Amino acid sequence: MKKSPNSLLFDLLSTFSNKEWNSFSQFVQSPFFNQQEDLVHLLAYLRGCILDLKQFPTKKGIAKHIFKNVAIEDVRIRVLMSQLYQLAEEFLWYEKKKKNSLEKKYQLLQIYYNRKLERHAIRTQRKLEKQMEATRIQDASYFQACYQFQNTSLQQATQEKRTTALEAQEVSDSLDTAFIAEKLRQTCLILSHQNVYNTTYDFGFLPTLLLYIEQKKLLQIPAIAIYYYSYFLMTQPDDDANFLKLKSTILAEGHRFPDGELRDIYLITINFCIRKYNTGSDLHGIELYELYKEGLEKGFLFSKGQLSPFTYRNITTMALIAKEYEWAIYFLEHYKRFLDKKHRQDAYAFNKARLLYEQNAFDEALILLQKADYKDLLMTLSAKTVQLKIYYELAEDELLDAHIEAMQIYVRRKRIMSYHKEAYKNFLRFAKKILELPYYEKVARKNIETAIHDTSTLAERTWLLKILKE
Repeated sequence: MKKSPNSLLFDLLSTFSNKEWNSFSQFVQSPFFNQQEDLVHLLAYLRGCILDLKQFPTKKGIAKHIFKNVAIEDVRIRVLMSQLYQLAEEFLWYEKKKKNSLEKKYQLLQIYYNRKLERHAIRTQRKLEKQMEATRIQDASYFQACYQFQNTSLQQATQEKRTTALEAQEVSDSLDTAFIAEKLRQTCLILSHQNVYNTTYDFGFLPTLLLYIEQKKLLQIPAIAIYYYSYFLMTQPDDDANFLKLKSTILAEGHRFPDGELRDIYLITINFCIRKYNTGSDLHGIELYELYKEGLEKGFLFSKGQLSPFTYRNITTMALIAKEYEWAIYFLEHYKRFLDKKHRQDAYAFNKARLLYEQNAFDEALILLQKADYKDLLMTLSAKTVQLKIYYELAEDELLDAHIEAMQIYVRRKRIMSYHKEAYKNFLRFAKKILELPYYEKVARKNIETAIHDTSTLAERTWLLKILKE
């Protein structure tokens, strides 16, 4: 779509879905929100331009359509567009507020108390209590809502001189729970950022807070427990007990979190399993396969309706490790439509070639690999690795030697993230050593095996150990 320079309005409206367009049109036509007929006509005109013509009109075009006069002052058009932009902001705010029925009832309760409408307040309070008891989602924002409701009720009771110690304690507990749950959630998000950007953050009094959680036995609250275990999963990755506790908490209590938040929790768990698998733990590879399948079914692995090529490749990898070839075929064919068009064919061809390799269809796999034109450096490296393994299986020794040398040059010259560069440099170094080593050199082979196990950053560890024993 052709962009219009310096127009916040057009950028905002271009994100609207058809349902939002219909609702916003009704919003603008309502005299309660808007009393300017020109804004109704402007919105209708912009809707046609954006949805049908796929381009934004000029200010002269707007003047001609709305006022039937291209000589209308530029400032008048800009004011009109600014007013419509403000209405769009109000509409989005209103739509978001409308979905939060808890907040609506809480605010009504405050209004009734302020107007001294006791019967209305009691009726609303009972409805609010029932709704909160029946609410499935119980994340940090839920406990914040509990605090606001309880605090309002407490203030009213204090004015009427009927406060109890139990009511005051409930207010304090809800506030503590809301704060602790949100503090842990933000800590986990910051840790994820820290791991990506190699930055160190100060988490304040978090160590004291963690001790407090244990002392007060707050792990019985899912909103706290799920991020408590996530935190220790990220900071103590060698302790598998944290993974098992987090996994069981997700299975038992995951329904208590909104989808976006549960997606973040899944990604924390998935990233942990990826790191463990990359250090040689096939068991975590199987766990990762199950997490991916569940994430696909629940839609947590999609971003704006799309699956990233990275996730598509990782899911294929885990299915191949689990030797679930039939499911892998289903996944590759069914989910390729969720890939971005610019990556779709390359990602599909690469992962299909990997599947064919595992099924010993080496010639078909090579054809797919040689046809693809990979833009991503890591996918190129992965494709070259599959080619290397195929040359080994076909006993094409000269091709294999030349391919390893070419890959070493490629890794050395390309700008690749340090972790991946080291992992592939180590892989190629060990592959070359193994292939040059006579079979009867038992001691040397044992030394290489030990070195492979001791090398923390290494691609294709399992395959190297396999060919070492052949």
